[in-house]
Amino acid sequence: MHVETHQAPDSLDELRGSDRDKPKAWKTIWGCGQGIGAVHDVPGAAELVERLGREYEAAWEEMATLRAAWLPAAKRRAA
Repeated sequence: MHVETHQAPDSLDELRGSDRDKPKAWKTIWGCGQGIGAVHDVPGAAELVERLGREYEAAWEEMATLRAAWLPAAKRRAA
């Protein structure tokens, strides 16, 4: 009587056949355009820097307002 013995494969490639030559989406195929709907304008460099400066200042002022409102309340809770 002949009994076949099988050795476990060293890798998944041996088990299912080699996929090394097949393109990998994350390696050989490049995706693009997924965020194109978020683009509303394409400003020049000077305009973009100016806009970022205005947005930064506005955010800083908003944080100062929030901090001014929060600090007295935090001091009251701590007392």
